Amino acid sequence: MKTKLLSTVVLLFFINSTAFSQHFDVNLNVLNFVFSKYELGAEYGFNDKIAVGINVNTTSKNMTEAGGKEYSEFNIIPTFKYFLTPEKGADGFYLGAFARYRSSASNKNDFFAYDANSIIVIEQTNVTSSAMGLGALTGYKWVAGNGFIVEAEFGVGKLLNNSISISNSKADDETKNLTKDWDKNDYLPVLGNKIPVDLRLGLKIGYRIK
Repeated sequence: MKTKLLSTVVLLFFINSTAFSQHFDVNLNVLNFVFSKYELGAEYGFNDKIAVGINVNTTSKNMTEAGGKEYSEFNIIPTFKYFLTPEKGADGFYLGAFARYRSSASNKNDFFAYDANSIIVIEQTNVTSSAMGLGALTGYKWVAGNGFIVEAEFGVGKLLNNSISISNSKADDETKNLTKDWDKNDYLPVLGNKIPVDLRLGLKIGYRIK
């Protein structure tokens, strides 16, 4: 479902942008393959120096961790870029900003607890979250004469809110959860939780359509 939504968002952005843009780029973030994450992006250039983009990614792995028994994560990342010394239009070194909307779900996670008869049983809980953040962005985009694109991107920011929900309240109660070292952060996205900042990392390949 989320993969279909990813494709739909990028397709709608493509249809809306190609009719009016000074340039229109599509790209794939190959660096995210390292983290088992799949990301598509599109960028619309208003002029040689200013461009806005949208990136959508999904994953079933929490960075380098499993993230629980059944983990899924979905991100929408809009960007704004100001190119300092463009040669082909919206290329070269840039400064900018990014925003993020993220949702995650880690389902059917086991833990030990007492039942009503004080017998130790295995229970399960789902851990879900939604978050929004803002950050600063920089990078470099190289555009070949045939339209081929290579881009390196780096950003750092902070989550402005992070809503966490646990379906079984016993899991987050130390007096009821008997599982040693149980930590809800093991079932939440690493960025913004175990790592207290939001990072934007990208190594993209793509094509300039116009």
